Amino acid sequence: MNLKGMPRLMLIRIRFPRLFLTLLLLSFVHIPASNAQNAEPFKFFRDYVGLKEDQIAAIRNGRAVAK
Repeated sequence: MNLKGMPRLMLIRIRFPRLFLTLLLLSFVHIPASNAQNAEPFKFFRDYVGLKEDQIAAIRNGRAVAK
């Protein structure tokens, strides 16, 4: 049995689950700034272009709106 490589193998076995758990937990973190970025174009449409809520909803759903 090769005892020289054994400590390295043990470190890999210890570090991998910790790394996996950390990455898994970070994947569930939701950045609140993303909501603010999504609201910005609709604020522009409402305040500067003068679109109504139903027109903004149409844009949000991928339909074209003409004014």
